[in-house]
Amino acid sequence: MSLRFSKIRFAVFTLVLALIFGIIGFCRPIPVEKVERQVFDSKMSSLSELCPVSDIVIVAAGEKSLEELGRWPWNRGVHARLLGRLGDARVVMVDILFPEESDPAEDSVLAEVVRMVGNTVLAMHFVSDPSGKDIAVFPCATLLSASGNIGFTNVSPDIDGLFRYHTPFRKSGSSYVPSLAVAALPLVFGERPKLESSPGGNLILRSGSAAVPVDNSGRLWVRFRGEPFPEYEFIDVLEGRVPTGTFRDKIVFVGATAAGIEDFLMVPLPDGIESIPGVRFHAEALNTMLQGGIPARADPLLDGMTAFLLSLAGSMAAWFFRPRRGMLLAAGALLAMSVSAHLAFVYYGWWISSVNSVLSLVLSFSAVMYVRFRILHRDWEIKTLSIGSIYRLMVTGMDSGADFGNYLEKIWPSVERDLGMKLLAPAMTSAEAREAMGSERGCEMKPGEVLIARNEGQKPRNRMLVRTMRDSGTGDHYCTFVGWDSNIPEEQVKSVAVWLTSSSWFYSVLRESERNNQLLLETIRAMIAALDAKDPATAGHSERVAKLSSMVAEKLGLGRDMVDAVSLGSVIHDVGKIGIPDSILGKEGPLTEEEYSVVREHPVTGGRILDSVSLPEAALKAVKNHHERLDGSGYPQGLTGGEIDMASRIVAAADVFDALLSDRPYRKSWSVEEACTHMETLAGKEFDEKVVEILLEVVAEGVLEKTEE
Repeated sequence: MSLRFSKIRFAVFTLVLALIFGIIGFCRPIPVEKVERQVFDSKMSSLSELCPVSDIVIVAAGEKSLEELGRWPWNRGVHARLLGRLGDARVVMVDILFPEESDPAEDSVLAEVVRMVGNTVLAMHFVSDPSGKDIAVFPCATLLSASGNIGFTNVSPDIDGLFRYHTPFRKSGSSYVPSLAVAALPLVFGERPKLESSPGGNLILRSGSAAVPVDNSGRLWVRFRGEPFPEYEFIDVLEGRVPTGTFRDKIVFVGATAAGIEDFLMVPLPDGIESIPGVRFHAEALNTMLQGGIPARADPLLDGMTAFLLSLAGSMAAWFFRPRRGMLLAAGALLAMSVSAHLAFVYYGWWISSVNSVLSLVLSFSAVMYVRFRILHRDWEIKTLSIGSIYRLMVTGMDSGADFGNYLEKIWPSVERDLGMKLLAPAMTSAEAREAMGSERGCEMKPGEVLIARNEGQKPRNRMLVRTMRDSGTGDHYCTFVGWDSNIPEEQVKSVAVWLTSSSWFYSVLRESERNNQLLLETIRAMIAALDAKDPATAGHSERVAKLSSMVAEKLGLGRDMVDAVSLGSVIHDVGKIGIPDSILGKEGPLTEEEYSVVREHPVTGGRILDSVSLPEAALKAVKNHHERLDGSGYPQGLTGGEIDMASRIVAAADVFDALLSDRPYRKSWSVEEACTHMETLAGKEFDEKVVEILLEVVAEGVLEKTEE
């Protein structure tokens, strides 16, 4: 499988992803549209702040009116008296149904008032029969003949149950009936409203100076005001308690607002979702048509193309750029799209779907980034597995006699888990390789060379033979044999081959380094043995100090590497004495000042000898600083306190303690009790207090026994 195929796969993946989001944007599924409605409400709130002062007022039949006028419905003479009070209004919309004949005299009075004032719009509504067919319910014949202005009051909820759109017209038989709000437009502007087509595919409801978009489903989106319309109680208007001229040239809606006699609708107001009476909803609808500025929903094809392009943009940002830069580019595209959509909504009247556009970019970016991380993570694991895994196995104590095949078998499960590639044979001879591949090439391969074969008739059908590097210890070459059935990209197969080659090379280097380190330790031990032979009085001293130092380091809770470094440093701490003349080392009695100055140079000499050797830093410091003291009284540098490292502190205490227990040419050995008392006296002064405490614990436990010289 070539890299080119991987690019084709990526192209197909991104195009399919973009097409999916494009189709979602075109089809506008309900779950996405529900979220889109919430974004729409937020944008409409910003438009509500721009809404100018309205001429609409409401006369409400509320609780107060019910208390004074009695049980609902009231006789139609009461409504006639109210309309008489509203004669100077520009238009009066009566959001109260009068479907049946009542008292003939009262019906006649109301009809006469309606006919006389000439500015009244009466309400009708639609009901559904058992088959679901709409049946129009008009005002009673007496009232219908008095007014030619009729409007329906039915409203429908949106997909999420809220009421946010208004239906301007509804079919009744072969004709269309306007809504209560639309029926008022001829009285407001002096001409009947009409629907016109727009270049964008939507309809435009035009009447006088008003022009508002209506979508292809016949919906006019209502822009709700932030504040309610001025409202007066029915009874107050009826009894003349409202100042004269209050309704002059106003657009008046008359309707019930008391609980139980009017339906309340849940609508998205600028301050949140609230319940309002139906009469206010109709007032909001008319106000929307009068003020204009309502965005038209973009064509579904445009929403689909927007989602398609943003999906491609998100995929490209995730695939072709580093993650941080890709995220910045995707965030920039997201911000630009959101700002553009908002400006188009507010200033140009375009409602472009935001939710699906955001989802298409974010989800495409996330999906491609996930695929990319999976691929990169798999490559990273393959390319970094070799050195890290082999080194961890080496330092955790795998049998030093194990060959490369043993190491490979320990590491391989992670490769098989990630790629499905099986380890058929970790280490094969040339003859075995020739038989496995069925080719003479198996025994002619150069180190690092790779053979790949495919045979549909065998299991696994893909096989690879890698000639690994020569083991510098044995001189043998290794051939590793692997196989797989799944479709693994060619670049990853090559990564595995490179990994196998580098693994074997690193393994051989580590083995060589291990042998060199062992040789170094043996050389150092030989030097210590030579020193013991040169100064019999200190024979075995270094080994005892090493044992005591290791125990103290372990009880202090130091890491394994640090404990090993302390042990090594204590073994070789006196290697510098190799440069001290025998006459001084073996002298019986006190040393002269000049002779003592020569002895004091042995840490420097030891450090000079070992500076060119690759040793842990802690071990080398223990050689150079094991005669330093916390109070600065030590040598060769006179270091104090924090200048002395932990390894040197441990070796210094162990060195002095063992020396006190040993005979010297100039004094006899001390007892353990005397040595412990002496160390307690110097704790916190010359020696680290915690180190001395742990050292005495080790002695008290009897783990360390004095070795007779």
